[in-house]
Amino acid sequence: MSNIEKLSEGVIYPIPPAFSERELSSASIKGYLNYLHREGAKTILTTAGTTRFNLLDEFELQEMNELCSEFQGSFIMGLPPLANKHLSRELEFANAIKPDAILLFYPDRYYDDESVVNYFYWAADRSEVPVMIHGMFMRHALGGMYDYTPQIVEKLKKHPNIIGMKEESSKLALAYDVSRLADDDFLIFPAGGSCRRFLLTGPAGAQTFLGGIGNIFPEIEDRFLEEFTAGDLAVAHDIVTKFEEPLFNVFKKIGWHKALQSALNYKQLLPTENRAPFSEVTREQQLRVRGVVDDIERRWDSYVG
Repeated sequence: MSNIEKLSEGVIYPIPPAFSERELSSASIKGYLNYLHREGAKTILTTAGTTRFNLLDEFELQEMNELCSEFQGSFIMGLPPLANKHLSRELEFANAIKPDAILLFYPDRYYDDESVVNYFYWAADRSEVPVMIHGMFMRHALGGMYDYTPQIVEKLKKHPNIIGMKEESSKLALAYDVSRLADDDFLIFPAGGSCRRFLLTGPAGAQTFLGGIGNIFPEIEDRFLEEFTAGDLAVAHDIVTKFEEPLFNVFKKIGWHKALQSALNYKQLLPTENRAPFSEVTREQQLRVRGVVDDIERRWDSYVG
């Protein structure tokens, strides 16, 4: 099995942190990883948003990545946006724990393609593990925002040690065009929208997607991907309509990461204390999260039973 086939075997699940007093709660994180494994998850990753790199210091992020490297499956290790000098130290750490790939985030504004390509090529030349691109739009040096275009992705994928991209285009038409560049040597997985975004990017070429509702109920996204891959788009659409959309309708009004933390706490899947300045969930928001999670669980049991 090729590296791309291995990493795209199933949905890719992003891992949130868990805190206990002033430290990471390693027991909680390990318990959550075990839960995902028991439920059939094959690939996990750490990433800037869900793993909340902004709340972790350098040593906590290394601890988080080391915990995830023990997952009984594939692991894509995310790193924060770092200047070359500091990235060099993190690459040494990655080379030591040997994840299946590392996910890198460009640390500056967009000036030109050459600067971006050179950064990732520099890292890929020094990494003993494959490199993936965190394809989130960046601020443009001349104003506004810059999305990764098919043209720059074509340049990036020419490096033999750059094997994929987490696609986060701000426009769905661009997400489709970028996803067409996926192939046997380059993995593209969309983030932000999960199943319903994959309904667009999958036919274009994207091999899998970043989990959403599956962080709570992995079996729902696994079933969606199974039906989509088998060509039963009617069932795949039905799963999105009946389960993913109701969850998104509630979570998006609260804030995805905040609502997800509340849900995982409620289900005792990833117990955590809050770490300031991460926004505290209100009692009303907590009840809305619990209500939709309970409703989806009941209806899913009926759906598959």
